[in-house]
Amino acid sequence: MAAAEPMTALSLVAPDPATLRQHMAEATSRMGIATWDLGITCGDDTSVQVDRGEPKQLKARQSTTAMVRVWNGQGLVGITSTNDLSRSGLTAALEGARQASAFGDAQSPPRLSPQAQDPLTPLNRPRHPARPVQVLLERLLDTERQVLNCHQAISTVPYNGLAQAHRERLYINSAGALRNQSTTSATLWLYPRAEEAGRKPRSAGAVRLAPSVDALDLEGCIAEATERTISHLDYAPVDTGVYTVCFSPEAFLDLLWAFGSM
Repeated sequence: MAAAEPMTALSLVAPDPATLRQHMAEATSRMGIATWDLGITCGDDTSVQVDRGEPKQLKARQSTTAMVRVWNGQGLVGITSTNDLSRSGLTAALEGARQASAFGDAQSPPRLSPQAQDPLTPLNRPRHPARPVQVLLERLLDTERQVLNCHQAISTVPYNGLAQAHRERLYINSAGALRNQSTTSATLWLYPRAEEAGRKPRSAGAVRLAPSVDALDLEGCIAEATERTISHLDYAPVDTGVYTVCFSPEAFLDLLWAFGSM
């Protein structure tokens, strides 16, 4: 039997902005549509979860969502969404939005934002390459092992995960706006569960975000999750007694009205 090939991260293929703008301009000119815009979000997500030293769940997903808006001669807008970015798919979305514009809101119809063409402030957010799924799994397994070894009362980490994501966003409109954004991110979450004899189980957690898996603060997340969980073990009953409670006039009237309506 041949050995199974290791899973690798998916590669996100983003649409070409210039090609999309050219197609939209040609299609809308042919269909007699003067005012329109198009927003696209493409995503590539990979995540892993583990349970007591074993893989629990490995997921990889790619998604594409496009929203098309078309304004008719009366200024009413129709909206459609699609995940088909081919010429035929976008043409069908334009036609659907044009037909839907007949039923648009005549009281407060939206307009194209004049700020869509304003210059954007450059952001220093370089894209980072995606790591293979096997790398994510190995790091999360090691992270779980470190959490379990921190305290004898911590027996499981029932809620955990390591995920990475790549997003491509694009906006085009009939006024000449063309904006695109590309980002990468990674997330680690750990929620250990601690239990001692004769006491209720306690759980606490921590989350870390970073531009990439390699930039995640694994040690900091482990330390915070375990410290918070262990600190909850030393709990005691809250002292009860008689306390003076002061109501404002409005709060007192609200209380009367609440019971008066029963």
